[in-house]
Amino acid sequence: MALAVRLCETLKQVDFMSVSGASHLTRIYRTEGRRSHATEGKRSHITEGKRSHTTDNIRSPVNSSQYCLDLVRRSDYENFMATLLLPQQARATAIAVRAFNVEVAQIQDLTSEILMAKMRLQFWRETLDDIYNDKAPKQPVAMALQKAVQAQKLSKRWLRSLIDSREDHLGKKQFPTLEAVEDYGEKSNSVLYYLVLQGLGVENVHADHAASHLGKAEGLVRLVRGVPHHATRKNVFLPRDVMIKHGVSQENIIRGNQDQKVKDVIFDTASLAHQHLEHARSFIQDVPKEARVALLPAAAVSDYLTALQNTHFDVFHSSLQIILQKAWKHWLGSTKHLLYGLHRREGFVDPDH
Repeated sequence: MALAVRLCETLKQVDFMSVSGASHLTRIYRTEGRRSHATEGKRSHITEGKRSHTTDNIRSPVNSSQYCLDLVRRSDYENFMATLLLPQQARATAIAVRAFNVEVAQIQDLTSEILMAKMRLQFWRETLDDIYNDKAPKQPVAMALQKAVQAQKLSKRWLRSLIDSREDHLGKKQFPTLEAVEDYGEKSNSVLYYLVLQGLGVENVHADHAASHLGKAEGLVRLVRGVPHHATRKNVFLPRDVMIKHGVSQENIIRGNQDQKVKDVIFDTASLAHQHLEHARSFIQDVPKEARVALLPAAAVSDYLTALQNTHFDVFHSSLQIILQKAWKHWLGSTKHLLYGLHRREGFVDPDH
């Protein structure tokens, strides 16, 4: 299938790119000339508690760019694939930003002691100060981020938000309200899109609005996607107010209860995610074409909501993961097909090798 047609199909559900825009993006990558023989990689999701690949596990990096690329590929594979479709300079910036996000996001999983977690977050807070004083320590992520900051004048406030939002959530086992989940999504997800847009050199209020809503939708979806995994660890993060509204206890979630009242909690949470996705769509016609590729992860959000709806919002349904795997393979295959035209460049490697 033609690349332009396939990319349009990938984004059709969220209308994140016109036919002409897809054709333009396809031509850019098709003409750059390298064919990759990638196979599907094992991926882990930052917010689903699968951050087993820490920076200590990535040995002998070629350089800071390679180090960050490996880190994001291992820990945030969906966003890693979408990031590879960005133009070269914006891609390097996005990889550095997402590597920084992995570093701070995984801290809570690396230690059960809140004090130790705060100390590690403080290290990154001080490192961020050093980066903006052109004194980054010889740590690969810090070095790559300093290059990105110098090249694109990235907002320190948004990078700082990635740290502060994680610190505010340390030790918390459950969100009190849906609004709290939205707020966390804005501070830990939306800011990533703001930074990627900065890397693209885009300053557009419509793009910012779309990014804000997409980040909140992504945060809500990640919360729901993580329910089965966290239940096995006897953790429940679904908003307390919605669970009380439907008479659902933490024990119901931990046991994988499939009663209608549990489905109603999932429905309310997923519905809010859908609303934010629709709001993001409402801005897309006014978003510059060069900025739309930054919003490509919306396709994964939309796919999950559709799959969840097909199981009648049963987050524990046995077929849900199978449906998602099929959708993922389809999306992944089309993305890798687009990458056939990419040259080998500094800091760029085959998606799965």
